[in-house]
Amino acid sequence: PILHVDGCTAPTWTFDDLVAWHWSYVCTETWTERYYDHESKTWKTRTRSETRTIRSGNHATDFMVHDGTGGMAVKLTTFERVDMGSQIWNRKRRGDNTCGPYAKSRHGGSLKHNWSLTALRKGDPAYIMARIKSRHHDEIPKGNVGFNATRVHHTLEAVGEDAPRRRAKISKGNEFSVLSAKNSSASRLGPWILLIVGAMALMLV
Repeated sequence: PILHVDGCTAPTWTFDDLVAWHWSYVCTETWTERYYDHESKTWKTRTRSETRTIRSGNHATDFMVHDGTGGMAVKLTTFERVDMGSQIWNRKRRGDNTCGPYAKSRHGGSLKHNWSLTALRKGDPAYIMARIKSRHHDEIPKGNVGFNATRVHHTLEAVGEDAPRRRAKISKGNEFSVLSAKNSSASRLGPWILLIVGAMALMLV
């Protein structure tokens, strides 16, 4: 499907290569207010701000993952945990008049607008933890291997079902990039811990 962020049909607000996305229009209002300070018994001013989501949208489509030797169906709509990574696009102003309207001030202050988009694109690497099961007979592509070199893989699908000690999820990126980001502080301190233990052993000897 084609995505027009916030309904805007401007070319730079239109995407046609996404399998999953989440966009949002967030507005931050800043204003100054006058208040009475009971301790000093004087009137003072202070700056306040409020950030609120005005509009948003999301979508997910089942897709095929391919490792170069064959493909497998991924039932993206069955996953509760999908990490699409950092933003791939953002804007501070409306694209054109087809976009949704600007938010209005609530407190008479100045407004800052931000539209952002996170997504999984076709061709993006993905780390998938899932249950692998056979597809229903009616969903398996017809034809022999000569016409469909990945037919054997097409008989399988990945679904977002949890299992003991394993939570089903999809994360943007490959296995190395996803797992390396989860290194604990203990693992980073590992060499220092070994040095301390080694020094203690030498002292005991």
